[in-house]
Parts: sequence; structure tokens; C-alpha cells
Amino acid sequence: MTDRAHDEAASVGPRCGNNPNVRLSPGDQQAVDEFKAYLARRKAGGPPERDPFGPESESGNAG
Repeated sequence: MTDRAHDEAASVGPRCGNNPNVRLSPGDQQAVDEFKAYLARRKAGGPPERDPFGPESESGNAG
């Protein structure tokens, strides 16, 4: 079973939103879509907004 998973991973490539051969989980796909929308708004010159993945977004940094 491990060999099959290894062969599948080798044929698909790295697991990331930039690789069209990878099927992302719904949560991962949502994160990629939200970040792409953020980049599109930023490129369009909309009002400045907080970076959704900046240091302020990490839990535990509210104090």
C-alpha cells in the first residue's frame, strides 16, 4: 500500500495550489481561492486591506 501511495505522489508532483495535478481538499481549495481573490483585489488597486496570512492572523498573537 505504501508503494502505491509513493508512486502516486511521484507522478502527481508537489502538493500545492499551483500544481494542477493535485486534488486539494475543500478547505485547502477554499484557502487558495480566498488568497487568489485577495491578490486580484490588491492588483486592481482597491483600498488597502490586512494581509490575510500576515503575522496578525496567527492565533495567540492577540495580546
